[in-house]
Amino acid sequence: FDIPQFLNKIIDIISEFNYQNVIIGGDFNCALDPYLDKSVKQRRGNLKSKTSELLNTYIKNTNIIDVWRTANPTGREYLFYSSVHKTYSQIDYFLVDTKLIPYTINPSYHTSIISDHSPLTFLLKFEGMPGKKCFWRFNTQILNDPQGYTYLKQQMKLFFETNETPSLLR
Repeated sequence: FDIPQFLNKIIDIISEFNYQNVIIGGDFNCALDPYLDKSVKQRRGNLKSKTSELLNTYIKNTNIIDVWRTANPTGREYLFYSSVHKTYSQIDYFLVDTKLIPYTINPSYHTSIISDHSPLTFLLKFEGMPGKKCFWRFNTQILNDPQGYTYLKQQMKLFFETNETPSLLR
């Protein structure tokens, strides 16, 4: 499927946030580079999908890159097998802020066991990463807001209904 509208909505949502050190991962259902990311049978024509063009433009205009491709500039690892088309492709990515690249370790694809996609992993080494250490603290002012209080109460109820752990319910 080539549905760039979905990716466009995701990009709009991400753009609303003032983010730093962003990591975006998932099945993008498109090959960023048709030559490297598609098997031989599928590479004829080397035409990029509209979703691929949109994602490549987004990558070019922001400070994010494909962490696996950065470590393997000419590598060919096919993560997805289409039994319908009898082809292999790489359509799953971790797009990482370029500032995080020095802290990424061993981006790797692994053997698929259950899914028709192979898992992609990498490690982030936070040691030596610039920035101050901070601790999260609950903003108690939320409890003074009736909407905030109601929302938290609903979420806590949902949590305990979903996570029936006897030790937590005492």
